Amino acid sequence: MVEVKLKVNEYVWIDDKCRKADATQKLKFRDWDDFQNWLGYTAFAREDETVSLDIKVVTEKEEE
Repeated sequence: MVEVKLKVNEYVWIDDKCRKADATQKLKFRDWDDFQNWLGYTAFAREDETVSLDIKVVTEKEEE
């Protein structure tokens, strides 16, 4: 299993002011192929944005 923490920093409108907001999303993928597919689509969809990823590969022993 591959665990990913996706962090995005974007400017958004909050209370009639433009502010920088941080969003974090935790994702889990069954295997490396699923993660690579998601990464390709995400890179294409967010091509003009900066995102950071924390990636952890969980072995079968750790899953138990």
